[in-house]
Amino acid sequence: MGLFHSLRTPPRLTRCDWALALLPAILWYLTIEARPHLIRTWCSDPGARCTANAVAWPDRLAIRPINDTADGVSFIGQYAAGALALAGPPAARALRLVPGPMTWTTLGTDAVILLETVLWNGLTTEAVRQAVSRPRPFVYRVPEASANPANYISFYSGHSSFAAAAGACLIVTLAARGLAGLPLAGFSAASVLLALVTAAGRVVAGRHFPTDAAAGLIAGVLVALTVARIHRKRY
Repeated sequence: MGLFHSLRTPPRLTRCDWALALLPAILWYLTIEARPHLIRTWCSDPGARCTANAVAWPDRLAIRPINDTADGVSFIGQYAAGALALAGPPAARALRLVPGPMTWTTLGTDAVILLETVLWNGLTTEAVRQAVSRPRPFVYRVPEASANPANYISFYSGHSSFAAAAGACLIVTLAARGLAGLPLAGFSAASVLLALVTAAGRVVAGRHFPTDAAAGLIAGVLVALTVARIHRKRY
């Protein structure tokens, strides 16, 4: 109860925010560069059980040919979720759906928190991916793809976690700024829909397993709530 009450209070930035943005950006870049050195391409090992029969249901359903249409839909969903999260707060103020004037301070605060959410979500996603080194579904169909470290970042879905993190950040931000009722429900429904479309698209496209997409959604929300909670603390 205390968590949700604190999240409904207006956020504020502190002198620590430059570090909260710069640190994950640097670490995220470094972890991506370290992929060839940290990811073990275990499916290319002799005798490795990297077959469709070794994958549990329902993940086995994702072992299919790449669906370019669904792949495109997942990208659209991801970008739309990010655009909505960025444009939502100023749009709500422009439409006078939230109390108070539209100031650079409030808009800047909301944008910085969204940026930090995206950066920490990206770092967390990449760190987990490298620790797990799970092959993408198509590796189980195309043995030639098993030697590429870039094909071992299936768990969890970065598209799904991004869409979920952006959506959760938007919902919390608007609620903290005083949006309620049908307008808040509308923004929330749009955010949830975009996250689900993104996650489903990744699975149907054959890029991720269902558990990858589900974990990505959960992780994205948790990152957004954590970043939001940090900006409600008093230093």
